[in-house]
Amino acid sequence: MKKVNSVAQKRLESLSERFNSGSLHHGLLFRGDNLLFLEQSVGHLYRKILNIENNGLDHPDLFHLRPTGKARIITVEKTRSLLSQLHRSGHQSNRKVAIIHEVDRMRKEAANAFLKTLEEPPQGTYLFLLTTRPYSILPTIRSRTLMVRLEETSSQDKNQELENWIEHYSGWVELLLDRKKLKQDRVTPVFMAYGLMESLAHLIKSTADDLTKE
Repeated sequence: MKKVNSVAQKRLESLSERFNSGSLHHGLLFRGDNLLFLEQSVGHLYRKILNIENNGLDHPDLFHLRPTGKARIITVEKTRSLLSQLHRSGHQSNRKVAIIHEVDRMRKEAANAFLKTLEEPPQGTYLFLLTTRPYSILPTIRSRTLMVRLEETSSQDKNQELENWIEHYSGWVELLLDRKKLKQDRVTPVFMAYGLMESLAHLIKSTADDLTKE
């Protein structure tokens, strides 16, 4: 897992402090541009809530709801099955955590079934909703959650990436201008050019994604 950037880390620490003080919202909508990063990041919080020392993926009070089938949707049947489990007593404590992955893929019928539990969850139950498309979620779901933005890369990290690219580009130009070195090795500049193009394409896409985020 890539190290959590400072902004995301502070937000996770703030949520942890709210849990310690008993003021953590029961419904948290985590949004970002990388679903895997979101899944890994919320692990910091659910391990604290459930008092887990290892990764806790098989903890009996941790539940997951994911899209299934070719259409990759969250069905009402799967949703009701989760809700049934959440309304039972905890196995190891009086707390439970449910993670709804790609909640934007929840069908309207499933969202309606989920809504009542989101409004009034069983005592000690926390609902983590993960999405890369927050505005594809029904407004009735969004309005009942606390939205938390967790980005894999901070703007400071992206600035550093750009500075690194400029430095490598300058080195490539210097190599092209050095005719003696160029005669000795014509292959390295070509591979450097491919690497620079790939890095630049990544930076452009990342910047464009930031500008077009909902």
